[in-house]
Amino acid sequence: MEPDNQRINIYILHDDRQVPNPAVTSRGKWGNIFLPKEMIPIWLDLVRNGKPLFGYIKTEIPKLTNISTSQEPVGEDESEIRTPRKFKLINS
Repeated sequence: MEPDNQRINIYILHDDRQVPNPAVTSRGKWGNIFLPKEMIPIWLDLVRNGKPLFGYIKTEIPKLTNISTSQEPVGEDESEIRTPRKFKLINS
């Protein structure tokens, strides 16, 4: 699936900041993920070695918005959740 102007932004937070749940726009075009800075090495490894990468934006349950190497979305009970917007990330 082409990106279609969808994006997930990853924000790295200082140690003293509380990490909020992911946030998405109502139409599911953009999502924001917030991570503590100690997770930087894990995410760098994912970006460097996890190909292809897919983004999942879930407007009904924003906290399940994520980036993954899996083509299957992460979910609580998929039967209750509309299929998330899935897109392949550029350069992956």
